[in-house]
Amino acid sequence: MTILVGIDLGTSSIKALGFNTNGDKIFEYHNNISLITFSNRLNWFEQNPKEILNNVVKLIKNICSRYRSEEIIIGFSSTSPSLVPLDEKGEPLYNVIAWMDRRACEETSELDEKIGKDNIYFKTGLHLDPLFTAVKILWLKKNRPDIFSKTRYFVQVKDYVFYNLTGEPVTDYSHISETLLYKIDGRWFDELLNVIDITPDRLFTPDFSEKIFEPSRNLRELINSRKDGLRIALGGVDSVVSTIGAGAIAENIITDTTGTSSCLDVTISSPILDKLKRFETYFHAIPGKYIIEGALPSSGEALDKILEIIGCSNKSPDEYVAELDLERPSGIVLLPFFAGTRTPDWKPELKGVIHGLSLTTSKSELVKAVMEGVAFWERRVLEDLAELGIEVSEVRGVGGGATRYWLQIKANITGIRHAALREKEASAFGAALIAGKGYNVYKDYNEIAEKLIKVEKVYEANIDSYRKEEYENYYKLFIKLWSTITSN
Repeated sequence: MTILVGIDLGTSSIKALGFNTNGDKIFEYHNNISLITFSNRLNWFEQNPKEILNNVVKLIKNICSRYRSEEIIIGFSSTSPSLVPLDEKGEPLYNVIAWMDRRACEETSELDEKIGKDNIYFKTGLHLDPLFTAVKILWLKKNRPDIFSKTRYFVQVKDYVFYNLTGEPVTDYSHISETLLYKIDGRWFDELLNVIDITPDRLFTPDFSEKIFEPSRNLRELINSRKDGLRIALGGVDSVVSTIGAGAIAENIITDTTGTSSCLDVTISSPILDKLKRFETYFHAIPGKYIIEGALPSSGEALDKILEIIGCSNKSPDEYVAELDLERPSGIVLLPFFAGTRTPDWKPELKGVIHGLSLTTSKSELVKAVMEGVAFWERRVLEDLAELGIEVSEVRGVGGGATRYWLQIKANITGIRHAALREKEASAFGAALIAGKGYNVYKDYNEIAEKLIKVEKVYEANIDSYRKEEYENYYKLFIKLWSTITSN
């Protein structure tokens, strides 16, 4: 038997899910990992690369010892963009600078002055922001020249793990295209490389996500139980890989990955560089395809914050909403910009807004208002996509935010069908399916979408015309409030 394993490297945990070739889940493992924060440094976030690697090796060893006679094919999904500087021996010289880290604000301004944010967007499909790997590298050069000078390779966290498992200095196209160092036409961004003073040979070579590699001798010794039957595929960026795990490879189907943040991803055949710069475009994990993405930095995180504030984190959000009339608006307009915005205006300095509180406001109404706020944001993104010629007919919800009530609220507010999938861990599932495609278990990604992705339940808009008009008025207020805080 062949077992397909998807390993998802997250912000606070690592998940390993195993499937048979029919897409049935066989096992699921979950290990928590540390996110390092600093009391005296706002918006600094790091991870311990050794902790991540050791957890992955332990998971692989556990899987291989349990399934000794089966073929095991592993694929990866991972948060991105990040930075890990490696020395000549492939050892990390510094912690992982995590994807949400924003320490490199001065370096962002420097790159804007020297190259121009518009030039960068229309060359790479990405906004110039401290988020991206190139800016993090420039921060390292300016603030830790001792480490910069010793660095042989500048990589992302998934690349570091993969290198230690296979010995191969390779990355995948979705990861390299989220660095700002690789242009959307498939060439290195030499102008930016020159400014940060590195050459392409200090980066890993990009290859296809589905490419299969042999495990290294070191990994074979570490797992100490297998000599044959283990293969590893490159994988890709988690939100991109989710589209495969959700079967959203047609242009009219969008994946809504809601966890800490929200990503709305559409698979497209050619890059779309929005003249208004509302969206980002980069390489897909599927060869010859691209992603157009809308992102909200805080969605599930905003919900967690509200639950913390009201002192009620012991109940699930759906339990609160179940106490209310689901079809009736909460009466509160909440802008969930607790960590700023990305799509469509890219305003990291924006703050959240709660409008409409009264002496009768309940905790449940406040929780529901967060769900509605994220749904209002989603509606705005869908309307902007329509302006670019992308008409979405179905949204497939994955991740922790794909709950019964939240999907129904989103369907009511957007007017678009939302689907819940049998396998909600779409990043890990997608990574396993990519590995299966690379190992020739499946013919193509259309076969995967048609035969292996199972829709568990569909949520259609189910509100009457009166409630629809109410939500319409609240949406207009949401947009007005957004515009007001943007202009101030």
